[in-house]
Amino acid sequence: MWPKMVTIPEQAQSISSPWKTIQKAASVLVAGDTCYVRGGTYRETVTPTNSGTSSNSVTFMNYNNETVTVSGADVVTGWTQHSGNIYKATTNMSLGTSYNQVFVNGTMYDLSRWPNNTGTVMQYTTATADSGTMNTIIDAELTQADNYWVGAKVWIRSGPGWYAEVRTVTAFNSTTHTLTLDGNLISGPPIAGNKYYLSGVLQALDTEKEFHYDSTTSTLYLWKEGGGSPSTVTVESKKRYYGFDLSNRSYINIKGINLFATGIKTAGTSSNCTIDGITASYVMHGPHHFELSSCDNPDGGILLIGVGHTLKNSTIQYASEANVTAIGSNINVVNNIICSGGYGANSDPLLNIGGSNILVSNNDIYEAGRACMGIQSGSNMQIQYNNIYNAGLNSSDLGIIYSGNLDGGNSRIHHNKIHDNLATHLPLGLYFDNFTQNWVIDHNVIWGCTDSIRLNTSSENMLVYNNTLVGTSKAINYWGNRYEKDMSGTRVFNNIFRTPFAITGGVVEGNNLYSNIDPLFYYPNSGDYRLTPSSPAKDIGIAIPGITDDVWDGKPDIGAYEYYGTSWNVGHNFSSPPTPTITTTNTPFMNFVKNAGFEKGVLAEWSLSYGNYYITNQNAWGNPDSENRTNYYGQPPKTSWRNTENMI
Repeated sequence: MWPKMVTIPEQAQSISSPWKTIQKAASVLVAGDTCYVRGGTYRETVTPTNSGTSSNSVTFMNYNNETVTVSGADVVTGWTQHSGNIYKATTNMSLGTSYNQVFVNGTMYDLSRWPNNTGTVMQYTTATADSGTMNTIIDAELTQADNYWVGAKVWIRSGPGWYAEVRTVTAFNSTTHTLTLDGNLISGPPIAGNKYYLSGVLQALDTEKEFHYDSTTSTLYLWKEGGGSPSTVTVESKKRYYGFDLSNRSYINIKGINLFATGIKTAGTSSNCTIDGITASYVMHGPHHFELSSCDNPDGGILLIGVGHTLKNSTIQYASEANVTAIGSNINVVNNIICSGGYGANSDPLLNIGGSNILVSNNDIYEAGRACMGIQSGSNMQIQYNNIYNAGLNSSDLGIIYSGNLDGGNSRIHHNKIHDNLATHLPLGLYFDNFTQNWVIDHNVIWGCTDSIRLNTSSENMLVYNNTLVGTSKAINYWGNRYEKDMSGTRVFNNIFRTPFAITGGVVEGNNLYSNIDPLFYYPNSGDYRLTPSSPAKDIGIAIPGITDDVWDGKPDIGAYEYYGTSWNVGHNFSSPPTPTITTTNTPFMNFVKNAGFEKGVLAEWSLSYGNYYITNQNAWGNPDSENRTNYYGQPPKTSWRNTENMI
């Protein structure tokens, strides 16, 4: 029996005679209409024909709080025994080997693999390499026959282990225990201890909760948990990237409709779409290949691409890459749980943001294979009142919040708890990598990290005020192989340092409480870093307009908490949802020059007074020959200056 659905307006079916699919309603709804969906599972991609308007949205919502799920997976039936506990069925899994995903009673199974996974989705079992070259892996534990692994996929964190990537095995030599790969590894040759695993060949299907798919015969092989025929359980295979495709649509609301094994897509021409009160699980599953898909064009997840979108009051969990991508302008990500993502451990975080007027507020963001949040270039972004923690489960050298090679355009990170980076090497809190400028960082509490804040050079106009930094190595640290003394315009005031302060190169700092003075926190072992009545941090800060304006007695305290100040909380609250708005930061010493580094690639906010101009596009990142001072854009190279007149 089809789940029941009723749509309004008048021409829609009645509640006693509903349409069978949400798409049927989506094809006829116009501005001002609402589609009410009865409880059940809908296996489809919903693509609205029409947009709403600013005064009359098109809305899809669950009827009377019934549980509605839009699924990206279809049920697999027709099982026969292949061998022992391995059964097979014919089905079309057309997304590609690396995207294949199978569920049994809602639990994700592993692609047939070695070593067998006895861990979890986020912390899985791996082997360790002995050595290798740019296109080989050597491991004495590989004792199978010659060419046993040909055609298998290998997931590996090679070299320094910053990222994971996926390659295909083209040869295997059992005598030398060597896997030969189809291309060079981006992160360098494997070294002893590098984590990896192999998957995707039928002969590796040797334990329960694994599957293999043969695309040449359209055959799915599966070993059910506990053994026996899968006909006694519900087996589903992923078929669709997106449950809703809102590309080129505006003013579409999705409320109270859950997602399983699928995501929601918007595009650069989409605007003012709202996602409210959903629970979405396994929103994307991809190839886990470093830089294979950019954040502007991923293969799943919740995509807020365009203008004016909102994601609120929702839980988004499980993704191999980013759970949520918010790229554009005037986008709100408010009062959500965003967790358990990036298990592919490539360069993608749980939440990826970039653009202008992006608000990330009152979220719990946690359990990431790599970073919890990644930031691209933009302006007036605000990250506030979030609880962000447990990054680095499957990688090394990262920040819980990471950005690099960007102009923040006076964006602000404030009133967040940022804690517990679990990376194996260089676990950082706020990580602003080389060539990053123009951020305001205030009233954050950071602990459980080697360095609380990392400002890699060059790093200009970074304003670090009233933070409580409880690192294990350095409160604020830096590194750079170019322009290592260039920290011009960077100011560090009113902070509590529980570990040494290690930064020079033009930084102006003062009124900080250093590691040799106990700030007398309430319960530091429990993460409560508020000040006690006798704290030496009370009343010794300086007044900073726009930062300490709410201090009632005109005597700012040092650190993230004002003793007599208004208490502030972080994280989500579904029972009493907050309604924050983005505000423009205004404090002295900000760089108020708009588009100061020409990082928009155009002369926006500038006027041409005479002559001609051009702006170079030359990545300064890791490029010793670059004449650009920072980032991607800047003045022409010196050779061009000698040959060009009337430059601005």
